[in-house]
Amino acid sequence: LLVDTKTEGIDGVSSLTGANSVAVDGNYVYVSGSNTAIAIFSRNPNNDKLTFNTVKDNWGDDLNWYNGAISMVISPDKNYLYVLGTFKLIIFERETHSGQLTFLKSHVLYENVNGFSGSSVAISPDSQYVYITNSNNSLLVFERLDTGELKFLQQLENSQEDVDGLGYATSAKVSADGNHIYVGTGNSMGKGDNALAVFSRNPETGELRSLQAHHEEE
Repeated sequence: LLVDTKTEGIDGVSSLTGANSVAVDGNYVYVSGSNTAIAIFSRNPNNDKLTFNTVKDNWGDDLNWYNGAISMVISPDKNYLYVLGTFKLIIFERETHSGQLTFLKSHVLYENVNGFSGSSVAISPDSQYVYITNSNNSLLVFERLDTGELKFLQQLENSQEDVDGLGYATSAKVSADGNHIYVGTGNSMGKGDNALAVFSRNPETGELRSLQAHHEEE
């Protein structure tokens, strides 16, 4: 059942051009895409309709190497919004009552891995660890510090012993109990695994260990 539609240029709505990434909590919806702005909507819990609030688009030099949002996620504690671009992760602090965003930090991800091309971002249930897939065959693990900034912990890639199924990684999800991560991989120009890779997760350290990969032909 369609409840509501918001369209670029109608009723003051802006920054929806090329929209391909959405993050939601109970009261606010964030939308971004090919441009360098985030549209913020408030949600009416009684009828689920949205009201356009504002646009967050003043990030200064931290837009360099951003290239628009690919994936966005709100931390389970609702205090941060993580916005992944092709080469960079942008972190915002959230004001939970108003939904407004304050720029906190940007991380240039190709500094952690050569040939980085971001494809998705996921967060552990305790909000302490961030997992980022790289379509160039790897998965990155970061710890969230008390300041909200990130510390690089681990990189898993197909070239490592006992790691399989990360070729052209496109999406990652953390299980509700926080014990596993599931990574979907595709195929581009004949390269990729077309697989579902399963990793066990240490809840204390956030680090991962490859368990298995289910490939398309299996």
